[in-house]
Amino acid sequence: MNIDVVRRTVRTRGAAGFAGRVWARLSAPYVSARLASRERTFKFNDTPLEYCVQPYNRAWLNERAVEVPIAKYYLDRYPPEEVLEVGNVLGHYYPRAHACVDKFERGAGVANQDVLDFRPARRYGLIISISTLEHVGFDESARSPIDPEKIRGVVRHLRSLLQGRGMLLATTPVGYNPSFDQAAPSLFSEVRYLRRLSFSNRWSACGEAECRSCKYDWPFPGANALAVWTAVAAP
Repeated sequence: MNIDVVRRTVRTRGAAGFAGRVWARLSAPYVSARLASRERTFKFNDTPLEYCVQPYNRAWLNERAVEVPIAKYYLDRYPPEEVLEVGNVLGHYYPRAHACVDKFERGAGVANQDVLDFRPARRYGLIISISTLEHVGFDESARSPIDPEKIRGVVRHLRSLLQGRGMLLATTPVGYNPSFDQAAPSLFSEVRYLRRLSFSNRWSACGEAECRSCKYDWPFPGANALAVWTAVAAP
């Protein structure tokens, strides 16, 4: 395990977070064996979607199993030239034809900028962000100061980049960044919640109260509940 990952995990999540990563690594063979017997789909917005079971980042073991299909559910409604991704995630799971901005991760077609400095020449029909916004102003790097107010400026900026009927979609793990969880309801128009149900990484839609009772990294590593936020263009 990379020592920088260890340090960052302990800094942002404490010893329990680090223990969760070790647990995930050791339990992977057992969970993999259980996948064959679990349901292959989950429901989002009353639509059955197939779990993502790709090997990158052990998607079959964590929240990527539902985040990636949810993203695809929306992406399929827009041509690539109308889509912006904030945080280079989806390109690891299938060929990416849309624009992407990521402050740190380098890659083909990825603009390496802080999103607040990103000033494209066009507006987008869909801006999508997978488990990225909860890091803004919280743990962007090991040396960055915590700034709970930065996320407000980022969401306002992203909404200003939308076309008139465009949509901002963001998935975030509940409980990872309490400041984000507290601010998000005032920044987005709607939210849907999913909860992890089992060791074999089954997920189901749930209500806000049930979701808020879940803890990050317990009893399963990573997200035990996921919020799917949407917002429209800035007025």
